[in-house]
Amino acid sequence: MAKEMRGVHYNQGIHALNTVALRIRHGDRDFTDMLETVERAAALLEETEAAARGMRSDMATLTGRPALFL
Repeated sequence: MAKEMRGVHYNQGIHALNTVALRIRHGDRDFTDMLETVERAAALLEETEAAARGMRSDMATLTGRPALFL
């Protein structure tokens, strides 16, 4: 579960941010498209963090110990 949350979803958000950075470096001036990409990346990262917090809480409840590394 941790791999899925931190791997796939987090990487999708980072990939979107890297796409924006690449386009800026190459002189792309379509800031509307880039803003949409940044907003999508931010939403993915927020969603990932919220899900990870929920998983930590669930794991702590199940194990009786804090889950620190999700």
